[in-house]
Formats: sequence, structure tokens, C-alpha cells
Amino acid sequence: GPLPGWTPDKGYGGWCSAQIPKSWLAEAGKDVYEVLFQTGGEHVTGGNVGIAHDQMSAIPPAARGTGLSSTNLSHLDVELQERLLKAFISDNTTERTFPGITEPNHVCPDSFGPIKSDITKICPEDYSLEQKEELCYSIQESIWGIEILDRLEAIKTAVDPDNLFDCYPCVKPKKMQGTEDPPIQVESFSLRGVEQSFSSLLGIWALFSFF
Repeated sequence: GPLPGWTPDKGYGGWCSAQIPKSWLAEAGKDVYEVLFQTGGEHVTGGNVGIAHDQMSAIPPAARGTGLSSTNLSHLDVELQERLLKAFISDNTTERTFPGITEPNHVCPDSFGPIKSDITKICPEDYSLEQKEELCYSIQESIWGIEILDRLEAIKTAVDPDNLFDCYPCVKPKKMQGTEDPPIQVESFSLRGVEQSFSSLLGIWALFSFF
């Protein structure tokens, strides 16, 4: 098979994995055509995506209402991105807080949500990491939105308070917000069983290599 990719598939930073509302696509306005002519590689959603759940899933309404998902918009003109951002957020009128705008499967490293003081403004690429963390919504907030993320953080804190199961865009325990990860204590163990298993696998490989 092919070798694994060693670089992000959508680049670095920016609004690289957007949730695009199907209602906005249906308007077929000028911006719709401009986006479709300049982007590609996204997932086509729609269909039963908005209703195929039991009301208890972690998928935010912004994802349920999409027609396209994981669209890279980071290379578009900032003025166009901000028109899209304003339109996409206004589409989620039932949300009382920032609803989230990002699809998690192909999100880029160093991706942030919009500016906290004005959610219709893209987080500037020339901000330092410290500025982005202080002034822009986090990658987690950008994926799940404020309300759903708050509930997920409560669950994470209850079942995995030490953040043993972690990844870059994953939900973090509440107590870890703004703090360093606590050291994970790993008990020592014998390698004898591992060595024996490895030796057995080598023996099986050697046996079948003659056929």
C-alpha cells in the first residue's frame, strides 16, 4: 500500500475544514459559485445527516445542517471568508452562543475559530500563538461550539480526568484548561512476554516465507 502522509492533507492553519450549510448552497448566489470553483476535496453530506441521531450525539447542529463538509477555505480572500463566516453562522439561528464552523476529520494544525469579540471575523494568520489562544476561539470550540463543548468537557472530566486518551483537537478535561498536562505515571513491566510474542511472530513469518 502507499506510504503514510507525513504532512497535513489540508495544509497548516486557517479555516481549512469548513462546514458549509446546505441552505446556503441552495441559494446558488455569486459566493456559492466562487467557492465551488476555487475549492474541492470536501465530503458531500445532506440527506439524512440532519435527522439520523437520537438527540444525544456529540455532532453539533452546524454539522447536521451541512451540504458540504471539510471544505478548505483558508486560501480564499479574507473578505470572502468573512462573508461566508457571517452567512454560515446566521444559518444556525437556534444557537445562543458560537455554534462551531469546523469539521474535525481534516482540521489543520494551528487552526482556530473566529475572533471572540466578533465572530464574523477570521482569526488573523499573523497573530502569534499567544494572541490566537487569547483572542480567538480554540480548535475545540471551533468544532463543537460553546454549548456542546461545555457538556463534552464535563463528560471528559468525569471519565478521563488525567487526559490519558488525548489528541490535538480532542476534548480536554475542564481542569486542564489553560494548564499543562499532568505527568502520566506508567508502572514498570517486564519485557519478557513482549519478547516471547515477537519471537513467535518471527518464527511464523519464517515458516510461511518458504511457501
